[in-house]
Amino acid sequence: MFHYSAKLWVEESAKEITVHHAVPFAHPDPCDFKGDGKGLDVLTDFHVVIRRQGANLHDLLKEYFGVKFEGSVPVPEEGYIEKVEYGSLRGYRVTLQNEGCGQYEYYFPFNEKETLVVVRSFISEFIPTTFFFDELRQKYEKLSGAILPSEEESLFNQVLSTLHIL
Repeated sequence: MFHYSAKLWVEESAKEITVHHAVPFAHPDPCDFKGDGKGLDVLTDFHVVIRRQGANLHDLLKEYFGVKFEGSVPVPEEGYIEKVEYGSLRGYRVTLQNEGCGQYEYYFPFNEKETLVVVRSFISEFIPTTFFFDELRQKYEKLSGAILPSEEESLFNQVLSTLHIL
């Protein structure tokens, strides 16, 4: 259970909760590095997936390249794995990216056998990576109904800081 803006769509399944927002807008896929994709029909400007994992924090993070541990606790490394706090949630954020595309993965230990995992997609259209996309980014910022990066951050904070685990 959590609070969220009426702008966002929430879908629940037995395994996860997805919180999402998009606006219609045909544009090139900024993460199509080959350049052979057909493009996108919508601008997804908010996408978060929340799920419980039946594994502890150490087991979930040990697979990532370069994560160091002191006992079972990950050692923070700026720009890669950082301590985070949202309301009553305390854990770690791992940044996975390639040229402005990727996601943040948040890990909040629940108990010795479970971890709350939150995956937050980058909104790549708003990340200036090339001159070509800088021009498009200006169009994205003027789209009616689009969630801009500062609002996306605020909405994400609202979801996580009000999240209650049952």
